[in-house]
Amino acid sequence: MWFSATHFEGASGLHTLHEATSTDGIHWSAPSPPFLEDVYSPTVIKDGKTYRMWYTDVAREPWILRHAASRDGRQWQVRSEPSSSSIRNGSGLDSSTRVW
Repeated sequence: MWFSATHFEGASGLHTLHEATSTDGIHWSAPSPPFLEDVYSPTVIKDGKTYRMWYTDVAREPWILRHAASRDGRQWQVRSEPSSSSIRNGSGLDSSTRVW
């Protein structure tokens, strides 16, 4: 399972991407070291031999949706261009939204 975590103490508020594994869905491994920074709300699917992730990049405002791909689920190649239109203060996505 991939997830984002944030340490709210201190000034950074940095959001990071981590992985935890389980064989039974009840007992989980300790979280991995961070794989990426500025990642919020990741969604990961497996497409053939490639993992594809869409996430909110919270490095600066306005937040943007990004796409990243990985062969092993740990080393991610992030696309340089956003995956959709900007999200400004919860205004949502409009009809110009594009994914992938």
